[in-house]
Amino acid sequence: MQHSQGYIHQATGPITQTFGTQHNVNTAGGAYIERAETVTILTANARTTTPPFTVPYPTNPLFVGRGDELERLYDLLRPDAPVARIPAIAGTGGIGKTHLAVAFAHQYRDRFLGGVFWLTMTDDASARTQVADYAGPRGLNLPGWQIMSYDDRIVAVRAAWQQHDVRLLIFDNLEDPALLVWRPTSGGCRVLSTSRRLTGIGTAAWQCCRSMSSPVMTAAGCC
Repeated sequence: MQHSQGYIHQATGPITQTFGTQHNVNTAGGAYIERAETVTILTANARTTTPPFTVPYPTNPLFVGRGDELERLYDLLRPDAPVARIPAIAGTGGIGKTHLAVAFAHQYRDRFLGGVFWLTMTDDASARTQVADYAGPRGLNLPGWQIMSYDDRIVAVRAAWQQHDVRLLIFDNLEDPALLVWRPTSGGCRVLSTSRRLTGIGTAAWQCCRSMSSPVMTAAGCC
């Protein structure tokens, strides 16, 4: 852009700038032009700073009374925990395992600044497809993802998940322990699973049970 007076400055983050006679501008990104009479804010083609959130279900207003379980999950998954545990919400079908994971993701999404990623763990081929998709704008929006091969997208996403960024991965309906190969082995990711299995999935598991009044979660030991 050409201009005859003032100057253009490319912003890289939140700034406050004083112009001449106390023209103050606050902007989270973009560029501004200073002239003697006016100040114009330009929008930059900057990458969004909103962390990815790929949970396929909205919050359920009827899901109530599980605050203690949600807090217990967070104690195991909290980003500042010295040892990363791998909790698994386990139990028979239809008792609210996925609902609990969805509620947790929505309630604590702001604690995982690198994003929340949902994977339905039907089989290895399905997991590969979902991970490859997260290279694009639905997920990490990695530079150059458009020209990457399918396999390269998978490699790039898995490499990103090994970094120190605090992320939450939810492995829903994880019935085959072999699919734990998709779990990052280092970095800042935390992993929460739901499963019908009571063993072989996580380092801290619960069994979900339904009483006459409301569903509850009881300790099922470590596996």
